[in-house]
Amino acid sequence: MATGPSSSATPYIVASEPNVRYTSIFTVGDSVNNKPGTTTPYRFVGIPDGIGAFDNGNGTMTVLVNHELGASAGVARAHGGTGAFVSKLIVNKADLSVADASDLIQTLKVWNVGTSSYVTATGSLNNLARLCSGDLAEPSAFYNAATGKGTQARIYISGEETGPEGRVFAHLVTGSDAGTSYELARLGNTSFENSVASAFGGDKTIILSTDDATPGQVYLYVGTKTDNGSDIEKAGLTNGQLYGIKAAGIGFNATSEAALNGATPTSGAFTLAAFGNVENMTGAQLETASDTAQVSEFWRPEDIAWDPTNGNVAYFVTTASFTGLSKLYKLTFTDINDPTAGGSYEVLLDGTEGQRMMDNISVNQDGTLILQEDVGNNARLGKVWHYDPATDKLQELGQHDPARFAAPTAPFNQDEESSGVIDVTSILGDSDTQAFLLDVQAHYTISGELVEGGQLLAMFIDEVKNGGAGNDRVAGDANDNFALNGFAGNDEMLGGSGNDGLLGGRGADTLVGGRGSDVLQGGLDADTFLFGTVTNTIGDFTAGANDIITDFRISDGDTINFGGATVIDVRVSFLAVEGNVNGIDLDNSARALDLEVTLVKGGVTQKVTILDAYNFQSNAYWEGVLGVDLTYPRPLPTGSAFVDIG
Repeated sequence: MATGPSSSATPYIVASEPNVRYTSIFTVGDSVNNKPGTTTPYRFVGIPDGIGAFDNGNGTMTVLVNHELGASAGVARAHGGTGAFVSKLIVNKADLSVADASDLIQTLKVWNVGTSSYVTATGSLNNLARLCSGDLAEPSAFYNAATGKGTQARIYISGEETGPEGRVFAHLVTGSDAGTSYELARLGNTSFENSVASAFGGDKTIILSTDDATPGQVYLYVGTKTDNGSDIEKAGLTNGQLYGIKAAGIGFNATSEAALNGATPTSGAFTLAAFGNVENMTGAQLETASDTAQVSEFWRPEDIAWDPTNGNVAYFVTTASFTGLSKLYKLTFTDINDPTAGGSYEVLLDGTEGQRMMDNISVNQDGTLILQEDVGNNARLGKVWHYDPATDKLQELGQHDPARFAAPTAPFNQDEESSGVIDVTSILGDSDTQAFLLDVQAHYTISGELVEGGQLLAMFIDEVKNGGAGNDRVAGDANDNFALNGFAGNDEMLGGSGNDGLLGGRGADTLVGGRGSDVLQGGLDADTFLFGTVTNTIGDFTAGANDIITDFRISDGDTINFGGATVIDVRVSFLAVEGNVNGIDLDNSARALDLEVTLVKGGVTQKVTILDAYNFQSNAYWEGVLGVDLTYPRPLPTGSAFVDIG
């Protein structure tokens, strides 16, 4: 868990697995620059939701963040209206510091039904309400390189989750029209959770939308890319038709959650009901038309996402209620080149697997999913999950920080949710680490501009390398943050030069963190935590590298070995370990305890003595520096040992 250079707070989400870590990037109230032309700080505002991101090619990335404010909340934004808006952040990739922050939307264009044309929004039409999830689709969603049709401008889509008359907008991020947002009238009016564009449409522009209502529908928009007109016209966002998904066996116009989430089928075919051009229809009219056409309804259909590994596949979740069945659906189109031909659906998670009130999702570059919970004002820490459709395995990755949200510490309360997750492995990850952006909505009130609490974070999932039941040698490499599991057997765990997580498991294991700040967990049996060799080739003793041993146990015969240390500052502290700490070998002499050792660095010789060695206090800190040996209390997490070499 790390606090980014621009964040005033530690991450609001904590990891549930040793190979998962979170870094806070920006917390509500944080600022790095002023609003344009003023001396007023541009502050990160509350209720962050949908996210989009792309690499700028210069060591930074652009991050777009919706703020799900009500229409009258907050202050007037750059486009002149109050309520919801989109932050545009420039973030340094190396350390996740925020270099600049501004409003994306400078001008808002809305659809005038009377003239069937776009006009600049004024009055209440200029006040956006609850921009929810967001989608910055791949460039191929709006540009077909094979035919040259479409636009290469980056377009971010987000809609208002505000009842049946909610609007959805295309926000131009790059190109000649950058900073202008257009209402997409042909996608209809509904309580938009998300509208996501397929990267596999070719000359077609294909968008799936979810209506977050109780109950709500799933809609499909199909337009045609062109090579003339404005960017949104070229993108095929102004000439398409709208369809509703009719899933066999799933009803419509239901009045209760039980009616929809009870004994519904777990798979079947779906067809599409055609509504044509809906640009001048109201949301109420679209709802009536949907019921007449018997379009299927779901109990709060939430986020939806296309599978980047299979153009025919998309996934969506239903939130349901805290005591209801929160489900994950898979839609498989027969042929994405002919999306109106329909396809099949399947319920992958039926709500009994442990998840509650799923809200936002991401389908990752490897075809797995990240699922986020919005448990509302209920006494449960909202969780982040990983799901693999290939293995049907659901794994918890994190939960909201118990210190803040479990027995809430003011100003926090139990009404929290995580949201907005997107895969940014291509920007921040590597061959061993998946990277994601996500945010937290902390639903406590803040007066004025900020409205509520929240935070933007990064999540990293490190590759897990596993040994087997025998005696294994499991090694990392120069990259950071491997999760190495030895399992049974007498294993040798070598972290390499990254920041590593080593888990020995059952057996007498040797754990060598190597360079970097490592977490070492020996597991059962007599384990050796090795911090150097006689020739010091491991290179543990790097300034600033702090290793944590999580389970030092004398009863197991564990030993901490500093053999070969060639530095003049060795610090070791322990708290709440078993009995006296008598398993320290400083000079690799294989003795159970060293009273004294000579360390040499840069021609300087230091003789280090452990004070009161045979009765070393369990809550003590030992530091060896030239001419000084000290023992004094130093608080640490219960059951941990902390080693700082260098």
